[in-house]
Amino acid sequence: MSQREPAARRMPPEQRRAHLLAAGLRLLDDGGPAAVTAEGVAEAAGTSRTLALHYFGSLRGLQAAVVVAAIERLTERALGPRLDDPQGRVVARMGLFLDAVAEHPAGSLAALRGPLHDEPEVAAALAAWRRGFLGELVGTAVEQGLPATPALDLVGRAWTALFEEAVIGWLETDGVTRAQLTDLLDRAVVLLGGWLREPEVRALLSPPSSRTRASR
Repeated sequence: MSQREPAARRMPPEQRRAHLLAAGLRLLDDGGPAAVTAEGVAEAAGTSRTLALHYFGSLRGLQAAVVVAAIERLTERALGPRLDDPQGRVVARMGLFLDAVAEHPAGSLAALRGPLHDEPEVAAALAAWRRGFLGELVGTAVEQGLPATPALDLVGRAWTALFEEAVIGWLETDGVTRAQLTDLLDRAVVLLGGWLREPEVRALLSPPSSRTRASR
């Protein structure tokens, strides 16, 4: 038995669950989802395999909870700090996200793409991250004079997907440095902003009711 087990048993339930999640997150960061086993979490947390599974129902439940913790870590790092500059807010958010990803590449890849994404709690955590980032994109565009319309929301969703895929591709392949990725994404944001301000695009972003039926 681990010498840490008695201390773990004295923890209140919520604290104990958080302790187990922290242990699982360390394993995820070291080796991805396959490294998160009941035995590994129990050893890292100084407790028993039975107790490690008790709070999550099953091994898959434990793994899903750990991936959710990794997603929430990315979300908090990227969206948590208050940023007041509307001109550079989106670029700053992307930079914060990339900082977190670079610190924990294996855990971040599992958070963004992995075998547990069909679990409801994982899907919900990803959806929450995307809603938050989409809110920053659309909110910044509206502050700069664009109409808050479903069409603008659609553009924001497309950009969110592009950003995620770029980060996943960077994690999965060699040959692109962090500096290159950052520069490419920053320049893409500038291009997107210029494109959205073009008169023809602004007209496309307008609600259908403000355009003639023939133009739809």
